Amino acid sequence: MNVMIIDDDENVRKRLKSIIDWQALSANLVCEAKDSDSAMELYLMFRPKVIIADINIPVISGLDLAEQIQKEDHEVCFIIITGFNDLELAKKAFELQTVSLLTKPIQPAEINDSISAAIQRIEEARQKRVSESALQQLIINNLPEIQQNYIENLMHWPPENSGLAKRKLQQLALDLQGDHYIVVLIRLYSDDANEGNQEAVLLLLRDLIAAELSDKGCTLFAFLDSHMRLNCVVGSFMENPDDLLEQSLIQIQEQINYKNSIHLFAGIGAIVPNLMNLNKSYDSAKAALKYQSVLSDDNIIQYKNMDRTDTAIYAKEPVFSHLL
Repeated sequence: MNVMIIDDDENVRKRLKSIIDWQALSANLVCEAKDSDSAMELYLMFRPKVIIADINIPVISGLDLAEQIQKEDHEVCFIIITGFNDLELAKKAFELQTVSLLTKPIQPAEINDSISAAIQRIEEARQKRVSESALQQLIINNLPEIQQNYIENLMHWPPENSGLAKRKLQQLALDLQGDHYIVVLIRLYSDDANEGNQEAVLLLLRDLIAAELSDKGCTLFAFLDSHMRLNCVVGSFMENPDDLLEQSLIQIQEQINYKNSIHLFAGIGAIVPNLMNLNKSYDSAKAALKYQSVLSDDNIIQYKNMDRTDTAIYAKEPVFSHLL
């Protein structure tokens, strides 16, 4: 660990150098200075991590110098030496996070213990930085999966509060802004039942929907579930995003049906006012998709337009009329 000594008294510098156990501490004296100006020049040249400075050095004080250098590198550890005890001095030293405030005459054990503490603090800071960097990289590498897991949790288990959910969305870089939220479930049917082809078409469909909704000022997060359904969570500031979604899906359905002979089926859930109720929109989207597969000739069904007189579909499906 590189060390710098600053004191305008050469004899003090010599004594410090003689009582520090450099070998035991695995420390090296890289430079020494007699005033703050030369100290700053030498610091910028050698970048020592531990600086031992007298409080009363020419030009500016050791504490003022510490404040300047810590703006350059907040991990630099200062050991401040003073000839007297002073409460205000101790308070400022504490605010600057100096390792030690030592009063002359300096004893060998004091200075060596202080340097050891400084080295330990620096090593811990480095290790923390490495760990945080590794964690950040891990999150980046697995971000799509983490995002999907969180959205799936929202669709099944309501969060404690909407504010907490929105903060989590920001942390996970999920752009789902809006005053209204809605879930859409989409499945495909094709004479070619190849799962790989269906997955490719669903991913293409996701991109088409994202582009369409972006032009309308809506936000979207979409993913494939284990049932090969495209789950779309839409955020919107519009009053009736479900109508917009239906029109967009009809247009997209015509495109993919014409090009690929693939049929699109969708259930559009109930509009909910916040993320705490996203599970209700998800459940109603499932009900709409089930209704479509059993009773409807239409490929795209909105939950609000379902025929409530047929009880077969609702035996196990909740009705959210209070949300409509």
